[in-house]
Amino acid sequence: MTNPLDPPIEATLVVAANVPPPADEGGGVDVRHFKITNGSDFADYILARTCNGAGFNVGEVDIPIAKAREFRRTPAVGGSDGQTIDGVAYVFDVSHTERTGTRASDGKTETQIPKPGYKTHNFIKATKTVSETGVSTETADPEDSVPIVWEEIVPRQWAKKFES
Repeated sequence: MTNPLDPPIEATLVVAANVPPPADEGGGVDVRHFKITNGSDFADYILARTCNGAGFNVGEVDIPIAKAREFRRTPAVGGSDGQTIDGVAYVFDVSHTERTGTRASDGKTETQIPKPGYKTHNFIKATKTVSETGVSTETADPEDSVPIVWEEIVPRQWAKKFES
């Protein structure tokens, strides 16, 4: 006996036919799932591998993905390290995974971390941009750096770090 709530096969095919082709084929937005392989060694990007939404079928190649502007370190590409925003001066730590904000009006400080964090094996979504993100790979020779075209879609925010 078939389940009357299941859509007929024809309806599924019609929906699938309306999906635009990937952006690199002249279609709409290209959004993919990724699994993080390195989230802390770089100031403005992470390395991740493609995967399906359930985390299976993980790719074999690390792809550089620009962090969302709010989580980048370098001011030239939208980051906040060394910048004062709304009266709060921000300084990142050496691991690129937390920052300290100091309020100018009273000198009060707060250490912040991104939540969810950029931990290895966490999952993210990213979109392939039409133009460059402004972020390039970090290499010993700047001539060898490559512009990054993938950018993280952010479901994260800065949160106060718990101090024990």
